[in-house]
Amino acid sequence: MSIPKGSRAVAFNAALYAMARRTRTMSNLLTGKAAKKTINGLNTMQTDADHPIVMIDDLNTMPGNEVMYDVIHPIYGPPTMGDRRLEGRGSRIAMDSESIKINQGRKMIEDGGAMFSKLTTYNMVEVARTLIRNWYQELDEQTTLYHLMGMRGSFTSNTDVVPLSSHREFEEILINEILAPSYDRHIIAGGNKTLDQVDAADKYSLEILDNIDLILAETERPMRPIILPDAEKAGHDPFYVKLITPRQWYDLEQSATTKDYQKMVAEATVRKQGFSHPLFNGKCLMKNNILVKVMSRPVGLTAGSSVAVSKNDKNATTEQVQVNTEIHRSILLGGQALAIASGRHKNVKSTFKITEQDVDHGNAKEISLAYVHGKQAIRLKDQDGFQYDVGRMVVDTAVSLGMNR
Repeated sequence: MSIPKGSRAVAFNAALYAMARRTRTMSNLLTGKAAKKTINGLNTMQTDADHPIVMIDDLNTMPGNEVMYDVIHPIYGPPTMGDRRLEGRGSRIAMDSESIKINQGRKMIEDGGAMFSKLTTYNMVEVARTLIRNWYQELDEQTTLYHLMGMRGSFTSNTDVVPLSSHREFEEILINEILAPSYDRHIIAGGNKTLDQVDAADKYSLEILDNIDLILAETERPMRPIILPDAEKAGHDPFYVKLITPRQWYDLEQSATTKDYQKMVAEATVRKQGFSHPLFNGKCLMKNNILVKVMSRPVGLTAGSSVAVSKNDKNATTEQVQVNTEIHRSILLGGQALAIASGRHKNVKSTFKITEQDVDHGNAKEISLAYVHGKQAIRLKDQDGFQYDVGRMVVDTAVSLGMNR
């Protein structure tokens, strides 16, 4: 019995959705499993809040193009002692809400036509499906990275899927605004107060990792650490992930003694014992409960380019700052750094929809992929009304420029 063409399409849509959640992209590596609704975190149909990326699936089951998430603030202050009266001394429950929008994006590819197909033994329709699937994985990787970093940056390559911010469709492609890191989550190398003061000598170093550990210990707005499945059973403490560019990794190696570097390699090896998680695959270091890894693509600024930087005010208002040397941006990730909301298409029970149609009087076939999602860094207000990033902290440094630059 043959399967109707429409059923095959639906099956492929579902398979594409499953594939997108299984592949080892940044989004999937940093996302946990589904969690129940709780009052101490994002109050939605979501994955657990102990990972940097939180998937929110409310719009898969209800109409709308925007989802709200809530956080209830903890209470502080002294107790009431003895027979002192409680009236007028209560702590009021406070909470904050933010929203994230979703939108449809589409990509179309053509199989090349009848004569092109005769020149090869490949099934060009299947090739087109594979190419468009790989294209989406790259889109997902890049949009996740730029939202986390708080900027698109000025670096370009022939693998770009997301254009520069000057592109007329840039804001549509990113769907939600890219939020520059809040003032207290932005570290600038060399002890500089402003990004335009960074010079070529302010490179990534072992000292920066030590400073980050101190900042995490002293901050008034603590970052929620990462807790991986089965980590507690292995006796591991919560930790953070630090993603750095290849040149920052080189500078870190140069700043560390052989003994210090070997110790960080050994600590990463010991840390992954007792449970298996792909975050610990490949080259990585561990220091002060911070796992250091090289990111998939560098994000940064060429000398003379500008970037939005948050001021030290309640609303995290931004101003444009021009850099005077090449800057690379790295990021420290804790729990709840980025929210990804997904929706589903009409008549398709999936975030993705694949369609095929004959064109040019049947001479060629077009295959299109549609997806419905939205991403944004998670930013909330504390009890004093200050906006802050919940699970991310960026570090901007100069880098060593090799002979190939």
